[in-house]
Amino acid sequence: SSRTRLERLISRLSCCTPAGVWDALTDHASDQYIRHFKFAAPAELALSLALIVFSLLLIALFFRRSYLFPLTFQIFMVVQLAAAFAFYANGELLQTTTDADSKDMIRQILQTMLGVAIWVPYFSRSQRVKYTFVR
Repeated sequence: SSRTRLERLISRLSCCTPAGVWDALTDHASDQYIRHFKFAAPAELALSLALIVFSLLLIALFFRRSYLFPLTFQIFMVVQLAAAFAFYANGELLQTTTDADSKDMIRQILQTMLGVAIWVPYFSRSQRVKYTFVR
């Protein structure tokens, strides 16, 4: 079977998992086959890594008191909300979540929505934010 470049990369990076796990989860003939895993697992990994990189960028902008920090933080909050929805959808798509997991994910989404509802307007309108991050 022809493998995509991403599949070959994941197979090479499987040093932390027993041999053949990726194949078992993505091969239609396998008993452990999980539909959509071939797309969903790398997508979730990429999104998680992007959030980490975005967080590091925010830390650097914050300590530099950059004028870009308020807008970047607002974007980060909205992206984090979208990621929470994506992680929930991914769990439902793969059908790997329990009812308790789903409740935890929904609670996380609601907490993120509350954070967006509070912090995005604050960073948009606050004079203190403007004085702190405008040089």
